[in-house]
This record gives sequence, structure tokens and C-alpha cells, in this order.
Amino acid sequence: VDAECTHDGSIKHILKYAPGGTFGPDKLQASFVEADNCRFSDSSDTLQALQRGLLQNGFRLLRPGGILVYSTCSFSDAQNEEVVQWLLDTAPDAELQ
Repeated sequence: VDAECTHDGSIKHILKYAPGGTFGPDKLQASFVEADNCRFSDSSDTLQALQRGLLQNGFRLLRPGGILVYSTCSFSDAQNEEVVQWLLDTAPDAELQ
């Protein structure tokens, strides 16, 4: 599942945080990895909810013994580790390899 994300991990954005870039590497951790930047509209829906739904549907359609790869182009824990952990917590047959 290549889930919709905030694209903060794309090359275009990474270069801004490189040494000598517009913002520098110190700002990267606080701005994206630790930030709660999952809201993409003023509605109650969140990007994380969309990602969970995509992952859940991908897992539901997976054949027995199949492997599901989840990816985003974000450094955010909320868009990566937390979404995967949610699936592991809610789908008894899911396992991390």
C-alpha cells in the first residue's frame, strides 16, 4: 500500500533540511518526525485515518500467506509506525516481518 502522505520525505523536501539547506537538519526532527502533521483539512478526517483505511483494505484483500508492504514518503511516526502498529493491534492475523 503506497498511502497518501504529507510528502515530507520526498527529495524536494529533504534537500531543504540538508546541511546548508534552507532550514538545516536540526529542524527536520521537530518539523516532521515528532510533529502531529496528519491533518489535511478542517474536517474531522485525518490523514492517518485515510492511511489506516487504505492499509486495512490492502490487508483484507491480501491472500493467505501474502506479504503486504506499507509505504509513505513521510518521516512522521504518526504516518508510518503508528499506522502499522494500529493494524497489528486490530488485525489478529497481521504480523511484522
